[in-house]
Formats: sequence, structure tokens, C-alpha cells
Amino acid sequence: MKTYMGIFLSAFGCLLMTGCMTSHQKATMDATAFTQPLPAIHVMPVIDARSDRSGELDPGDLQRLRDFMKGKLEDKGYQTVVVDTWKTAATTCPDRELSVAELVQQAPPDAKMLMVLTVTNVQDVYAGISTSYSITGTFNAIDCAKGASIWKVTGTGSHGTGGIIGSAIGQADKRLEAQTALGNVLSDFPENKK
Repeated sequence: MKTYMGIFLSAFGCLLMTGCMTSHQKATMDATAFTQPLPAIHVMPVIDARSDRSGELDPGDLQRLRDFMKGKLEDKGYQTVVVDTWKTAATTCPDRELSVAELVQQAPPDAKMLMVLTVTNVQDVYAGISTSYSITGTFNAIDCAKGASIWKVTGTGSHGTGGIIGSAIGQADKRLEAQTALGNVLSDFPENKK
């Protein structure tokens, strides 16, 4: 009986394998910028700067990513201001990553600090009994007065499933899980000084 139960559990595990992970580079940071409390951070709309747009990324996904940024920053003790639009629509889906100067120019005039996420790659793969979805983006905290990044990092969130059942279940939540994993890159953002 133990043998049959072991075989059943192993087979069931193979049918329902799922996984989620986050990877990111070491952040570049201006440590002096974080010695004093920072003013409110304007959380800007996510920029879709992918050269290949075959992977699924819809307006709801972009909104979710912005909400993740807002939540993570507030967890770190920052006051946030959510910005719904850039000054020009060209900022939403450019054919390249925008410079700091371009981002500052497109931000609200009263913004002192920005947090910008630029999505650079989405891979959405369905192959028989396995699926995977990964999203890569660069988080950029910008001091508008200095016209410079004070914290910048590129990360990837991914979600993969294997097996027949895992594949069926994974289709519904793979994007959400991968996007959550990408949002977790902000866990390394420094706490706001009191």
C-alpha cells in the first residue's frame, strides 16, 4: 500500500508542478540621497518599451504593476502620489528606454521624486503540458531637482508550471504571479528615514 501511495503522490506532483521566482541585478544607488527623509514619490504609469510585443501585457497588467510599486513604497514608509498619465502619449509605448531627462520632462511640474518602471521584455510560452511567463523591467527612482537616478535596478519576475494539471491551473494566474515577483524587486528599496 505504501508503494502505491508513493507512486500516486509522485505522479500527482509531476502533474501539478508550479514555480515562481524573482531575479535581479544589484541596484545602483546614490546612498547620500537616502540620508534624509525623501519627499512624496510620484508613482508614474508603467512604460512598455518592449521591442517584441508578442508576450501578453495589457492595460490591466500595467495598472497592477503600478499598484505594486505604490504598495511597496508605502510599506517602506514613503508617501506616494499616483500619476495616471504622462504629459505625452509617446511616453507610454516608446521604441526605446527613455533617458532620465526625458522622464523628468514628462512628469508633473510639482514632482520632486519619481518612481518609474520600464518593461523591456515579456516572454509568454505555452508548450504542450508546460507554460511559462516572465516579465523584465527596470525600476528607476529619480530625483527631479538633480535630474538623476538615486536608485535603479533591473529585475525579472517569472512563473512556470509543468504537468497537465499545473498547466491548466497556471494559465489563469501565471501573469499575476510573475508580475508580483517583479514587484518584489522593490523589497530592496531603502526604508524612508523618519
